[in-house]
Amino acid sequence: MFRTLLLVSLVSSILGCATTSTGKAFDYVENDQILEAIPHFEKGIEEGERTSSLMLALLYSSDNHVPRDIAKAQQYLDLFSNMQPTLYDQALNYYAPFVQCVVWLKDDDISNDQKASDLLKQQNFQSFSPVLSQLADDFTLGRDAKNNRLAKLLYLEIHWASSQ
Repeated sequence: MFRTLLLVSLVSSILGCATTSTGKAFDYVENDQILEAIPHFEKGIEEGERTSSLMLALLYSSDNHVPRDIAKAQQYLDLFSNMQPTLYDQALNYYAPFVQCVVWLKDDDISNDQKASDLLKQQNFQSFSPVLSQLADDFTLGRDAKNNRLAKLLYLEIHWASSQ
């Protein structure tokens, strides 16, 4: 839930407008009314908003308020990739690989786990706490068992900090 809300707050600060369908959807998400936001995100996609497709991919992959549907999440990610980018989409390009990794880690294809782990370890994600948390969970679950000591440290640090 924390990862979803963090991403929502970051992206909503970019949009900051409740007059568009996507803006209305973010208002619902911020009020923890995820199911009510989905039709507005879908309408945002029809209006050409790439943010809506990225958010729907994240929502359907997270299993939080919305039942996990990896096929739908991947469909929305593919739609995001195929939509025409705008000048204001630069921040989305930073979050799209993270969302792709979440989808890869939640699907049933084990070969995607290593790709996701490698992508999350890139330099540009080193200080992004949802990525660190995801890596800690992956290490702990054995998806990347190369460094068990690092896994324990990351897991303990992140989960201890979030409990404070």
